[in-house]
Amino acid sequence: MAIIFSRNRACVFEQTFLLRRNRSSGLSDGSPQSFGDCLLDPKTFELKRGKKSVSLSPREVKLLQLFITHSNEVLSRDRLLNEIWGYEYYGTTRTLDQAIVQLRKKLADVGADPKQIATVHAYGYRWVSD
Repeated sequence: MAIIFSRNRACVFEQTFLLRRNRSSGLSDGSPQSFGDCLLDPKTFELKRGKKSVSLSPREVKLLQLFITHSNEVLSRDRLLNEIWGYEYYGTTRTLDQAIVQLRKKLADVGADPKQIATVHAYGYRWVSD
């Protein structure tokens, strides 16, 4: 009986942790988000602007959602790594920097302004909204 109780208790703690993490990240539930004249569709992993569209990786979608949700707010590299790659990630911030480079390229591919992702020297990045 004690083993069952402790397993149930562990499940409750894990679910609580996941709910808090999802709530704190501010990520969308999967519904399309728009910025400017672009549309981000998390269900199809596509970024669209007019007739142009580009495929995004799941991490690029999460990164873009986080930027849109926290528009004009400076997000630290650590926060971005924790929320996108997870707390278990022990790599370098260069991984994040490369993801930003790729995301900027994809923004430019659909005709959006890649400068919307502004670098905040020695700290992180900011999404500059219109």
